[in-house]
Amino acid sequence: MSAGSQFAADWLSLREGVDASSRSQALVDALASWLSEKQQRAESALLTEASSPITLADLGCGRGSNSQFLAPRLYDAQRWMLIDHDPALLNEAYSRTSQLNTGKGEPLQVETHCVSLKQLDHPALTHCDVVTASALIDLVSQEWIDALAAQCAKHRQALLITLSITGEWYFTNAQQQPLNDLDDRWISELFNAHQRRDKGLGGALGGDAHSALAKAMADHGYRVNEAETPWHLAAGKPAQYPLMCSLVEGWANAATEQAPEAASRIAQWRDERLRHVVEGEIGIWVGHRDLLALPADEG
Repeated sequence: MSAGSQFAADWLSLREGVDASSRSQALVDALASWLSEKQQRAESALLTEASSPITLADLGCGRGSNSQFLAPRLYDAQRWMLIDHDPALLNEAYSRTSQLNTGKGEPLQVETHCVSLKQLDHPALTHCDVVTASALIDLVSQEWIDALAAQCAKHRQALLITLSITGEWYFTNAQQQPLNDLDDRWISELFNAHQRRDKGLGGALGGDAHSALAKAMADHGYRVNEAETPWHLAAGKPAQYPLMCSLVEGWANAATEQAPEAASRIAQWRDERLRHVVEGEIGIWVGHRDLLALPADEG
C-alpha cells in the first residue's frame, strides 16, 4: 500500500486501532523489563546519568503508530528517532509522537530522519538501544534481514518487530469460522506471489520474513520471543467495514497486477466479497506475528 502519502496515511489510519488491539503486550512488558535493567546496570557502573533516556529507532515509522503504542507502555525516559523515506508521513509522525508521554508521564525527545531504508548504517540506527518497526518486515529481502540482524548484534541492541504478516488470511462467517472458498485461495496465492516482488529493499520475503528474522537473530545468539497477533475482523461490525473493504480492494489490486489476464474474474470476486462485507455476512482473519529479540547475555 504505497501509492502516495495520502493513500498510505489513510490505510495506516484505518489499521491503527486493530493493530493496537492485536499486538502482544507480553513482548512489550519483556522489553520494558530489559530496558529498565539495562538502565540500572549502566547507572550502577556510572556509565550514564539517571536522566539519560533510552533511545528507540523506529524503522519505516509511517504516521507514528508504533510510537503511539509503545511510548506510554515504557517507563524509562525516551528518545525516539523516527525514520521514513516519506516526508509527509514523517511530519505527521513527528507531530503525533511529540505529544506523547512515557508511562511515567514524562514528555519524549523526538527527532526525524528522512532517509531510505536500503542502508542500515545510518547513525540513528547505530546509536540506539532498541530497533523497532511495525508492519514492515514482509517488504524486505533476506539480505536486508541479515544486515539488520548483524547490526543489532554488533551494537547489542534489542529488536522489536511487530505485526509481520504470515501470508495466511481467510474470510469468516458470522460465527468467525473459516470459509473454504476456492476463489479466495486462488486470490490468496496471487497476492502472496505479488508480496514477493521487489518493494525497493530487494526481493521481498512476504509471509516468510518473520521466520527468517527469528532465525537470523537466533543465529547471532539472541533470545527470540514470538507471539501470534492476528487480526480478527468480525462480520456485522460496521466500524470495521472500511478496513475490511480496503483489504479486499488491496488483495484484488495485487492479484490483478500479478495475473492481468484474469482481471475480469478478479473484479467479480472483489465485488462479491465487498458486497458480503457491507451486508454483514462475512468477516476477515489475517495472520500476523510479533517478535522480540534480546541479547542472550543481558536482561
